[in-house]
Amino acid sequence: MPYSFALSCCQKFLDRMTDLAWMMDDRGYLRLTNPVWKRFTGQSGPVQDLGLLWDWIEPSDRERIQLAWEAAQSSLMVVECKVRIKSAEGLYEWMQVNLEVMGDDAAKVDRPQNLETRIENTPANIPFANHRAWLGVAIRLGSGAMLPDSQQSSQFVEALLTHASDGIVACDAQGQLVLFNRAAQMFHGLPPEPIAPEHWSNYYDIYDRSGTRPLAVSEIPLYRALVGETVEGEEIMIKPKQGQARSLLSNGACIYSSTGEKLGAVVLMRDITAYKRASEALEQSEKRFRAIFNQTFQFIGLLEPDGILIEANQTALEFGGVAAEEVINQPFWDTPWWRNSPENQQQLKSAIEQAAQGEFIRYEVEVMGSDGQVLTIDFSLTPIRDDQGNVTLIIPEGRDITEIKQAEALRIRTELYSERLSIGLRVAKAAAWTWDLQTNKLHWTPEFEALFDYEPGTGQQTYEEWFNRVHPDDRARVEREIQKAIDQETPEYRCEYRIQWRDGQIRWIDGVGEIHPDDQDQPRWMSGLAYDITDRKLNEAALQRSEEFTRRILESNQDCIKVLDLEGNLLYMNDNGQSLMEIDNFSKQAANYCWLNFWQGEDQSMAKTALEAARAKKVGKFEGFCPTAKGTPKWWEVAVTPILGPEGEVEQLLSVSRDITDRRQWASVLQQSEALFRTTFEQTALGFCHVSLDGRWLRVNRKLCEIVGYSQEELLQTTFQAITEPEDLPKDLALVEQLLRNEIPEYSLEKRYVHKQGHHVWVNITVSLVREAGIGKNLGQSGYFLATVEDITARKLLELQNQQQTEELQLINQSLVTAQQRLRERNQELDQFVYIASHDLKAPLRAIANLSEWIEDDLVGQIPEDNQQQLQLLRQRVQRMDALIDGLLRYSRVGRQDLEIESVDVAELVQEVVDSLAPPPEFKITITSVMPTLRSKRLLLHQVFSNLMSNAIKHHDRPDGHITISCQLQADRYYQFTVSDDGPGIPESEHERIFGIFQTLKSDHSTDNTGIGLALVKKIVEAEGGQIGVHCDLPRGCHFTFTWPQAIDR
Repeated sequence: MPYSFALSCCQKFLDRMTDLAWMMDDRGYLRLTNPVWKRFTGQSGPVQDLGLLWDWIEPSDRERIQLAWEAAQSSLMVVECKVRIKSAEGLYEWMQVNLEVMGDDAAKVDRPQNLETRIENTPANIPFANHRAWLGVAIRLGSGAMLPDSQQSSQFVEALLTHASDGIVACDAQGQLVLFNRAAQMFHGLPPEPIAPEHWSNYYDIYDRSGTRPLAVSEIPLYRALVGETVEGEEIMIKPKQGQARSLLSNGACIYSSTGEKLGAVVLMRDITAYKRASEALEQSEKRFRAIFNQTFQFIGLLEPDGILIEANQTALEFGGVAAEEVINQPFWDTPWWRNSPENQQQLKSAIEQAAQGEFIRYEVEVMGSDGQVLTIDFSLTPIRDDQGNVTLIIPEGRDITEIKQAEALRIRTELYSERLSIGLRVAKAAAWTWDLQTNKLHWTPEFEALFDYEPGTGQQTYEEWFNRVHPDDRARVEREIQKAIDQETPEYRCEYRIQWRDGQIRWIDGVGEIHPDDQDQPRWMSGLAYDITDRKLNEAALQRSEEFTRRILESNQDCIKVLDLEGNLLYMNDNGQSLMEIDNFSKQAANYCWLNFWQGEDQSMAKTALEAARAKKVGKFEGFCPTAKGTPKWWEVAVTPILGPEGEVEQLLSVSRDITDRRQWASVLQQSEALFRTTFEQTALGFCHVSLDGRWLRVNRKLCEIVGYSQEELLQTTFQAITEPEDLPKDLALVEQLLRNEIPEYSLEKRYVHKQGHHVWVNITVSLVREAGIGKNLGQSGYFLATVEDITARKLLELQNQQQTEELQLINQSLVTAQQRLRERNQELDQFVYIASHDLKAPLRAIANLSEWIEDDLVGQIPEDNQQQLQLLRQRVQRMDALIDGLLRYSRVGRQDLEIESVDVAELVQEVVDSLAPPPEFKITITSVMPTLRSKRLLLHQVFSNLMSNAIKHHDRPDGHITISCQLQADRYYQFTVSDDGPGIPESEHERIFGIFQTLKSDHSTDNTGIGLALVKKIVEAEGGQIGVHCDLPRGCHFTFTWPQAIDR
């Protein structure tokens, strides 16, 4: 059988019960409940949420029923316990609770030691997986008993006949066999269909008790009972055509109606075959019998008077899952059947002691089978006496009455089902109905009459009469939905519609129904429920009006209002909010977008905290930065609040964001202004203060305290009048009065404060009056004075010093003018001396040169060659001396000449120098970088390049030498020029000496080598604010580097 189908059957079984009914697993978890349970407890959750049965039991009753149930798990006995169960109103009601295991496989369940493993391996979503199913029924105590209806009685009788161990056979008044139970069918080998008496012999033969003589029809117990004879204790033997002959003890009687009419006859037959055989065995073996009734459904054994088990029938052994040798010769109470409960063992031991005294003992008890199955049995101990009357044996006998107990409990539960159903319908404002599609008749419960405004006791009406109660506007829709269900287009009928009561009142009904087919699978019946949903409809209309009102409020609100789900996803945003956020299409740009992603960094953390607070039914607030959809930067003040459902749970979240960008900007400006004021007030080099109208200091800065030598606390305890020099105070107060009369906007005054240490401090004060805001052109009320105080003591002292220094400077200036005049005169005298000296020195030199040439001309051919060379050397010395005098003259004039400052193209200047020097054709001069254009003294720069390039050519040791000239801009508004050659170089030890006047590296008599050139270059460069140096790459190459200003202004 499919698992789901089995569950469905179980549920339908529960639904038919009139008592509280449920099914649970081995752990006590409720898996299925019937409507009576749901109505009583108010429980209406899914299967996995039903919880434990014990949760519904009054706490002081739980331990008692749990202990009984745990014991029943091993013995498979029915649990019967009176406990209190909690109702939907929270009240506890006394009930009789029965718990019993369900199913034919109850005898095959796991042993107790496997229970924990079975529970651990249970799938959470499959009820009863790896578990036994326990049926539970709770019957209200004191509610009275009701007789079952005919259908219930029939079910009860059918169950009783099916499970009875005795055979029951009945016939009607004509003698036709109409009733036989399972045991009777087995005894006789009868078919299930009714048969006439003349055909009984086709299936079995009936003999007398000896089994040798067939009985005539008139001797058969059922026939005898039918003719009115009372049959009691009649022993017969039945031999089925197929099967074993049985000795039966028959009891029969005729059945009459209440009017005395004969209805038929019934015979009860108990199989005494085993007993008979035992009796014969006892008689043949010194009145000891060995009785094992392998064919009986009962548990039978044989005990010694002291309780030692000496025999047990096969039914008992199979139920206990033991072999005979395992239990024979063991105390009966220590055998597996009784180990489910120490109390049962002690009770059995006491009962055996009583039976050993000759007392017949009988009681109901739970015993445990091999797989933990627990059965309730009707147990008895029968003492067997010998001829002297002594008890020699005890026969224990147990008959399984579990099914009888279940049937009894089912009957009681069924009786209460109708009552609970009626209560449930009234509470739910519902009514049940059934519609016979063939007769077109409607049958309903009494609640239907009240719901549809029928007269009480109407009972049934036609479909058309009910249909006329439906509101005219809804009839077509209702009829259409009903027809769909009849045509099986929909699995069930469901429709909400209106009805009109006789007084004109309109009520809303929710109708549901289900089609039931006949044997030909054609629609035969429709049954269902009708619910009064008028209140719900009224609430829905009110809710709709409320939602419309809320929507209008939201759309008119100037803030950005959003509705979020519990995860923070956007569900709704009002129109003004979309405008503020510059969202053109909410459904495409923001719907279902996570609201937290609008925020970044710390703002996102604050937004998350606000969401968590709202989920906890609190209000989350923060201020954060969030740009719009188009990137416009905005600041928001945000509040997130919970939206509660009908049960008080948080269903959604409401976020209200207010654009505070302007406020933040103004606040920032104000904050910066305040910070600037505080900084200015405290850190400025001037003293600042607020002074009351009566002269009290209200607020002073640090600088003012430094000026007067008082602390802030000391100043705030005094007035400005107290520390002002008395001679200066009247003028100050007069200006204050003018300020208060609004005659002047402010005033400045130099006056003296008296320092804390007693000396005077000169200050320059500027005072203005701060007024409250006025109305229109009216001035506001005077508030306080705002004053700046500048310490001018140093200035006052400086003014005195300046006056003294001015007089001194005037004297010094007069001296400087006189000295300058004298210096000018001395320079003129020096120039005149230099000119005269150079003229007077050059005159003799020219005479010597001319004289040497005249001598050489007069003595042509007479002067020896050595003398000619000496004359030539003489003229060279004269020329060198002349060049030396010119060099001294130029050297002396450096820095004292007023030369013109002009624009100088250095590249062009260098080319002029090259042209003037006329180097050998093989000599190469290269400019390696771009030369600048300067504002400079052209003559001096020409002199520098000429001397440096002339030296490089003159002192080179080859005619094909190479000179490179480069330029580099310096960061200090200077150019660095480098003149490099590949000549023999200059030793490093000579680098300083070569810049001295009259210094040369070698002695020669060349007129060009005077030793003044580099000294002259150095003096020119330094006079213009530059520097010159040299370095060499020995053994060859020399680099002269000098700096020259980019522009000369003087």
